[in-house]
Amino acid sequence: MSQPKITAVEHRRITFVEALGKGGFGAVFLADIRSRNKFEQRLAIKVLNEELGENQEVVRRQRDEARLLAQLNHDHIVKVFDLIEIEGRPAVLMEYIPGVDAHRLLEQGPIPARAALEIVAAAASALHAAYSAVSPFTRRPLRVVHRDVKPSNLLVSEHGTVKVLDFGIARADFDREGQTRSAAFGTARYMAPEQWMNESVTSAVDVFALGITTLELLSGRPADRLPLRPDRYNVGRDKQIASLRDPVWGTVWWRSLEELLQDMLSLDPIDRPCAERVQEVCIRLSEEVGGVSLRRFARQAVPELVESRRAKMKTASLLPSVDLVMTGPEDPSILTGGKSVVPIHTQNPAVPAGWWLQVVLSAGVALSLWWFISA
Repeated sequence: MSQPKITAVEHRRITFVEALGKGGFGAVFLADIRSRNKFEQRLAIKVLNEELGENQEVVRRQRDEARLLAQLNHDHIVKVFDLIEIEGRPAVLMEYIPGVDAHRLLEQGPIPARAALEIVAAAASALHAAYSAVSPFTRRPLRVVHRDVKPSNLLVSEHGTVKVLDFGIARADFDREGQTRSAAFGTARYMAPEQWMNESVTSAVDVFALGITTLELLSGRPADRLPLRPDRYNVGRDKQIASLRDPVWGTVWWRSLEELLQDMLSLDPIDRPCAERVQEVCIRLSEEVGGVSLRRFARQAVPELVESRRAKMKTASLLPSVDLVMTGPEDPSILTGGKSVVPIHTQNPAVPAGWWLQVVLSAGVALSLWWFISA
C-alpha cells in the first residue's frame, strides 16, 4: 500500500538583528525567526556571499557542510537546524552562542594552561565524535576529517563552552554534492606534512593541526611552520615545544605535556595518537596543573570581547527582513544528503550585499605552493 503524500507549507519571517562576522565567503548574522503558532527563535544565519552565488562548487560545499552537521550531534560541534535559500544563495540556520573564537582570545595573550588544555580536550572530543559518528539516516560511518582545525575555528562561549566550527572543507563518507581534494585545502601552518606531500589524508591531520593549535594557545603567538626535511623536522618541533615551558610547572607534568605534543606533531601520521587519546591526556593534565579553569577564564575574558565585536560590527550592513514560503512534498533529504530540495521563495527581492569583500579563490592555492617551495 502506497504512503499518502504529505504537502508541507510553512511561512517564516526572518528579521536580521545584527552582523556577527563577515569574510570572503559570506557573513554570519544574528536573526529572529518567526514561524507558525507564534513560534520564535533567535539563531545565527550563515549566508553565502552574493558574488559567489554563481560559483556552483562553493554553493555545493556550503550545502554539504549543512547536511553533514545535521548528521552530527555533539556538545562541542555547532548545531545546524535547517538549510534554506535567500535569493538563490544557500543560508544555514545554526545555533547562536555568544562568544568569540580562540584566535580572538589569543590577541590578548597566552591562555592559562588549564584553560588551554580544556579547550584542546573539548576540540579533541568533537573531532573523535565526528570521525566515529554513524549517520542516523544511512547507518554508515561518516569518518569525518575536519581538515581546518585552528584557533579561529574554535568558539569559546561566555560560559566556557567550546564549539568546533566550519566543516566547510571537511572530508566525510556521505552523499555529497561538492568535490574535495586533500592537497588543495587547509590553512598553511596547521597542515600536516602528508598534506604538503599530497599523500592520503586521515584523521591524523586533525590531530596534527590540534597540536599546532595547542602550541599557540599556550604560547600566545603563531607557531612556526615545521620543516619537511626529516633531518630537521624533530629539531624544529622540539625547539618550539621547549619554548613553552613555564618554571611553575612541575617536571613530571611538563614531561607529560612535552610527550603529548611530540606525539601529536609526529612526522609520520601513524605515530600520532587518536583524538580520543588526546582528549583523555588533556583532561588529566588540566586537572593536574591547576590554576584558572576555562569557565572562570571565559567569564572574565569573553563578554568584553563580545561587546567589542558588537561595537565594531554595529555599522555593518544588514540584510532586509524576508518572508519565506516553503511549499512542496515533505522531504527531509535537504539536510540528509538527498538531492531533492524544497522550493523556497522570498517575498523581498532586494538583498544588498555591497559591503562584502569578494574572495579570490586562487589565493589559497598560491599560498600553499609558496609554503611548499620555501620548506
